[in-house]
Parts: sequence; C-alpha cells; structure tokens
Amino acid sequence: MPGGICTHYPPLEGVGGGKKNCPPLCDVENFIYICISFFIMPSYLIITNSNEVVRVTPDKVVYVSSDGNYSTLVLTGKKEHVFSINLGAMQKLIETQLKDESRQFIRIGKSLIINYNYIYLINIGKQQLILSDQQFQQFYELTASREALKQLKAVVESDIKSVMQ
Repeated sequence: MPGGICTHYPPLEGVGGGKKNCPPLCDVENFIYICISFFIMPSYLIITNSNEVVRVTPDKVVYVSSDGNYSTLVLTGKKEHVFSINLGAMQKLIETQLKDESRQFIRIGKSLIINYNYIYLINIGKQQLILSDQQFQQFYELTASREALKQLKAVVESDIKSVMQ
C-alpha cells in the first residue's frame, strides 16, 4: 500500500519497519527483521529459583533429571542447577519458552528429559543411556527403565529411517 503504513511485521528501532511505503521497501526490511529475529537473536530457556536466574540457550542443556519436586538442570561442562519444580512443570516451561525448539527435548520415563542432540549410546540390557557433546569431551551416564530406553531407541531408529528415504 504505497504511502501507507506497513503492518506486515512489528517495527524495530533503527531498522525502519512499520513506516510508510510498504512495497518494495517492506521486503528488504522484512528480510532484515527475519534475520535479526531468527538468526541473530537465539532463544533462551530462563528458569528462576529463590537465589538465582539461569538463562541458557537450548543447545547448552544436556538433560534435566527429577527427584520428586526437585529438578536438576544439567548443562554442558557438567554444570548443575537445582530448582524446586517437578519434571512435568519443567517440561511445560521448556515447551512454552522454546516453542518449536522444544522438540529437541524428549521425556524419558518419570524422571528424565534429555536433549536428543546429545544421545550417544542406548544400551537397553544395561538400562544405560550415555549422552555426549559433539566433540566427545564430556560424557553423561544415565540410567532409565528398559521400556523407556526401548521407546527412545525406536524414536532414534525412526529418525534414521526417515533420513534414509
């Protein structure tokens, strides 16, 4: 709408969005807005307790374990933060804050949420799940029920099959 106000995206300070002369300027400014929103500004998981606020990108979260009403957030480098929140509430928090990026997190049984990208080894017989960073410098050995590990193994195998097609 020439001479009008562009309403295709919210205005950004210093970018010029939301101003007059929608096309063709809008296309360039919209592209800039998308780049800033999705490529430059990462998503964060923000969790608070009475003493601290943890703000971390999803790729730094290896897993979350639960013991009753307490959840332990384990980050790369084996850094741990304990929160007085049960695993179900933690799962909802991850889904709400991270939206589509929350799909990389999988609930395993009653006491674990893992970052799918860190799966290194699933051993159903030993009830063992090993997570690792991509450089194989840190390993996180966890235990889970055989049934939970069978389901996880099926998800991983399903992903392999979908990639191969």
